[in-house]
Amino acid sequence: MASTHCHVCGSEIDASRLARGAKYCSLECRRAAYAEKYRTANDPVGAEPESFLAPNQRAALSELLVAADLIRRGYHVFRALSSGPPCNLMVLVGERVYRIYVKAGLRTPTGRLMFPKVDRAKFDVLAVVERNGAIHYVPALDEFTT
Repeated sequence: MASTHCHVCGSEIDASRLARGAKYCSLECRRAAYAEKYRTANDPVGAEPESFLAPNQRAALSELLVAADLIRRGYHVFRALSSGPPCNLMVLVGERVYRIYVKAGLRTPTGRLMFPKVDRAKFDVLAVVERNGAIHYVPALDEFTT
């Protein structure tokens, strides 16, 4: 049987809301619960918050994380020296060059990975870096290297 008390504040939930399967007594409590789920999904466990980093510093850090990951996988990696290039990194595989674009991503409260829209014509692989350092390649790297 469903609880008759709000999961956030513990107040009793109105009968009309309970009939619709509500877990929260109000919209404010629902928003607070989803905000907490969002924070939990996106905060690195046991790490210091990165709120002190400026956006350009966070972008540079993400690029370096991706470059280090690609080097660890055995790729030859090249990084752009100028600001605002169409791609952030280039990877040499045999005689083929792949353009890599790095973006920061966040998790929704339901766990879906979100990242800004990008122009797919400017790169071959999108590397999405979560705040916890996890890197997701779209499409997967092995699609290019096999």
